Amino acid sequence: MKTMTNTSMFIVPNSLVSKANMIASHFLTDKEWFEKDLCMNGSAKDLKARWNIQLTPEDRLVQVWIHCNEQDNLSDHGFNEDQYEELFPKSGNALEEAEDIWRYPRLAPDHLPVRLFEGKKEGDTITLTSCDGVAWEIKLEQLPFRYGHRGPFEKCLRSLMCSDEEYARMKELELARLQAAGLQGSYDNAEVIIGRLAMEFSIRVEKKSYGTFIYNVKRDTPLATVENGKVIPNIVGMLREQHVLERFVNAVNTPAA
Repeated sequence: MKTMTNTSMFIVPNSLVSKANMIASHFLTDKEWFEKDLCMNGSAKDLKARWNIQLTPEDRLVQVWIHCNEQDNLSDHGFNEDQYEELFPKSGNALEEAEDIWRYPRLAPDHLPVRLFEGKKEGDTITLTSCDGVAWEIKLEQLPFRYGHRGPFEKCLRSLMCSDEEYARMKELELARLQAAGLQGSYDNAEVIIGRLAMEFSIRVEKKSYGTFIYNVKRDTPLATVENGKVIPNIVGMLREQHVLERFVNAVNTPAA
């Protein structure tokens, strides 16, 4: 097997890509979140096609920056022709032309599943194997580069994982509060639900290119969105204002006279 070396990686310490960090994912199942999150969904296609890494709804992704002597940012700027041909000698052209790959095909991964780094520490290496069977050895080096102030690789990663776990606990508490108030994640028959909301709130319905929104006119804030004939409550707004949550639940559960 051909092996490529002289490459290293550090963590970009943004929040992990996970269900805990997706806004208003409270009522989504793991599978629904996995399919709805754009970064997770796109990374799943990319990693499977190029690196034979199969993501699952249980995965959490960490943002990384991969570089080498010839290129200081492979994750954003990509490989040169020689590097690309070395890693993908057989399938390079097919990857270039594939319509289901979400990013420009010459880019190295910019997100990887946390599980790849289990038991790894600063100075260790991980190996990514391209779909053509070429092993790419990447050294984990956080300290010498940008964000080195976050500590060694393993400490930086653990900090992000702890934050993610705390967000997940918070989501559980928030979900319990919403469910106790009687809120559901979605409501069928949008026309009926909109009519009921209009009895409780002064509302405005706006259809935009990226979705349909139901606004609380008094506060000029979204109460809900409409997706595929379902009304989806604005969870963030409900959590901020308990009285809006209570009025929303009362409205959707009270048939119009």
